[in-house]
Amino acid sequence: KAWYQRAHRLAEAVGDAASTARVQRQLGILAHRRGDLTAAGDHLRRAREGFEALGEAMELGRVLNAQGQVEAALRRQSAAGAAFREALAWSHRAPNDAPLEIAIRLNIAELALETDRLLAAEEDLRRAEEVAIAGNLPGLLVGIYTLMGKLRGLQHDETGFVFFEQAIELCRTLGRPQAEQGRVYHEYGSFRGRLGQGTEARAYLEQARDLFEALGRTIEVARVTEEIEQLSA
Repeated sequence: KAWYQRAHRLAEAVGDAASTARVQRQLGILAHRRGDLTAAGDHLRRAREGFEALGEAMELGRVLNAQGQVEAALRRQSAAGAAFREALAWSHRAPNDAPLEIAIRLNIAELALETDRLLAAEEDLRRAEEVAIAGNLPGLLVGIYTLMGKLRGLQHDETGFVFFEQAIELCRTLGRPQAEQGRVYHEYGSFRGRLGQGTEARAYLEQARDLFEALGRTIEVARVTEEIEQLSA
């Protein structure tokens, strides 16, 4: 936070509006990760105002994607969905930004899973997979396959393990970040838990917790720990 604030002061001092807005977006993302959703919303609002004045389509897509995640965290599903769809529209105006489109579609799909719209979720996930393969972006398939596995779990389809195993293998071969690996293990553990496979579920959840603890991701640690305790109960 201190480094971002320093960058913000410097950007404002030299009148760099684009950099000022980018730092506001990063401050918003950081505040969200720290659980301060009010501050996150304030930073993202300022970032959006800055990029709207500059007409930056790609950056507006990124800000609105982040805003959608904040709205989802606040359980405001309608507002989150609107932000994600607007983000997707802006991303289509930005040339060749496949990673941004995929990131937005993953968030749209995850929101659809939370609201039990499984067919809609699968549609966005399949589209994201097509974009990732066409753009030769194998690293982005990790998140796609993780959510495909989660989708199959919600459908009580045991074949979902195939997607999780693919995601884990991609993490290993591509050296994906620990936070991403942690999320795969978390969702895989939840998947095993839904199928009544308590021992396997605990093993994957504990791996996820270890990774999140090493990164200091306290919110994720709390979520995984709660699931482990529920298994014990």
